Amino acid sequence: MRGKNSRGPRKLLPPQNNRKHKHLHHPGLWLQAFLLISASQPAS
Repeated sequence: MRGKNSRGPRKLLPPQNNRKHKHLHHPGLWLQAFLLISASQPAS
């Protein structure tokens, strides 16, 4: 639903999040994916 109104949130969200937001409709999924990638790779 926010996808159509991306013009508003687009300014609030950084360009990087905006690109990934288009791929993943829900920001929650993006967060999970990011956490999974972080968990897969060594923190240090």
